[in-house]
Amino acid sequence: MIHLEIQTTYLMFSMASLVYTIGLFASWMGDRQERSLLFFSLAPLLSGLGGLFIGLQKLMPLWLALGIGNVLIVGAYQSMIMALAYHARMPLHWKSALLLDLVYLLFYQFCYTPEWLYTRIVVNGVLLFLLHLLIARRFLLIDEPGSRITARIGSLISVLGGLTTLWRTLSADHQGVNSVLQMGQAFTWGLVASFFLNCLLLFLVLHLYHARLRSKLSRLASFDDLTGLYNRRYFQDSLNQRRLDSSPDSHAILMIDIDRFKRINDEHGHLAGDVVLRHFAHCLRSQLRQQDMAARFGGEEFVVFLQATSLHEAHAIAERIRKKIEQSPADLQDSPLFYTVSIGLSLYQPMHGQSARESVEQADKALYLAKRSGRNCTQLQGDELILQAAG
Repeated sequence: MIHLEIQTTYLMFSMASLVYTIGLFASWMGDRQERSLLFFSLAPLLSGLGGLFIGLQKLMPLWLALGIGNVLIVGAYQSMIMALAYHARMPLHWKSALLLDLVYLLFYQFCYTPEWLYTRIVVNGVLLFLLHLLIARRFLLIDEPGSRITARIGSLISVLGGLTTLWRTLSADHQGVNSVLQMGQAFTWGLVASFFLNCLLLFLVLHLYHARLRSKLSRLASFDDLTGLYNRRYFQDSLNQRRLDSSPDSHAILMIDIDRFKRINDEHGHLAGDVVLRHFAHCLRSQLRQQDMAARFGGEEFVVFLQATSLHEAHAIAERIRKKIEQSPADLQDSPLFYTVSIGLSLYQPMHGQSARESVEQADKALYLAKRSGRNCTQLQGDELILQAAG
C-alpha cells in the first residue's frame, strides 16, 4: 500500500486548490455577470489556504494555525453553499455564516492543545458533514433546463463527501497522537477521498456554468432582446423544421406592422418607440394560442404563424389582435399613447405545394394592401379574396 505523509498531502492539496481557483476566477473574469463563479472560485482558495495553515502549523503558534486553518476550510464550504444559492437566485445568509465562523474560531482558541485533539476531530467531522448536506440540498434546488441531472449528481457526490468525512472521523486513531499531522494512513486516505470528491464538485460547477452559458447563447440566437419574441431567423428555421408537408391542416401567416411608427419616434423619442414595441409584444402574446408562434420580423414589423387554423379562425384572431392594440394604449411617463396596427393575412397550405416563404410573401403583400386601405385593418391576399375590418 502506498504510504502518504499527511503534511505533504495537505501542501499538495493547497497547490491543487490554487489551480482550481485560477480556472474558476478566469471564467468569472470572462463573464462577470455570472457572480456565482466568484463565490465558486473562493471555495478552493479558502480550502487551499486552510490546508496550508494546517500543514505548516510547526512554523507558527498552534492556536493560530489550527484556528485560522480550520475556519478557512469551513469558509470554503460556506462559499460553495452561497455560490449555489447565488446560482439558483436564492437569498444569501451572510450573518449566519459569519456567526458560525466566529464561534468556530473561538472554539479553537480554547481547545488547541493536544489533549483536545480527538474533540477537535469529532467537532470538525460533524460540522463538515452537516455542511456537505447543506451543499447537497442546494444542488437539489437547481432546476434549470440542461442542469437538472448535473445538479442531482452534485447532490449525490456531496452526500458521499459527507459520509467520507464521517468515516475519516470515526477511523481516526488518536491514541498516543498529539497532532493531526501524526494521524495514521486511514485518516490521510480519508483526506485524499474528500479532496477527490470536492474536485468532482468543482467540475460539476463548471458544467452548471456552461449549461447556463449555452442557454444564454441559445436565447440570444433565438429571441429579440427588446420584445422577448422570437427573431426572424429562428422563425424561419422553426417553420422549415416543423415538417408540415404531410399535415392535411391549413395554417395561416400574419404580417403585422405598427402604423406610423416613425412619427412615434420623431414626436416622442426612440425610448418611447421601445416602450411601444414592448407593449405591442405583450399584447400580441396575450392574444395567441399555445401552438402559435410570433416573431419580430424587423423594425416595427412582426410575423405570426397560426398552426392548424382555418381562414375564418385566422381572420378572427387577427381582428382580436388589432382591436386589442387599438383599445390598449402604451403607458408613457407623461401620458398614454394610442396607436394602431395593420395586418396582412395569408393562408399557408403545404399540402398544396405552397412553401412557407411564399406564404410570408403573400402576407406581406396583404399588409401592403392594408396600408393602402387606410391602415388599422386586416387584409387577405390570394384568389382575389379580400377581408377588410374596421378601417
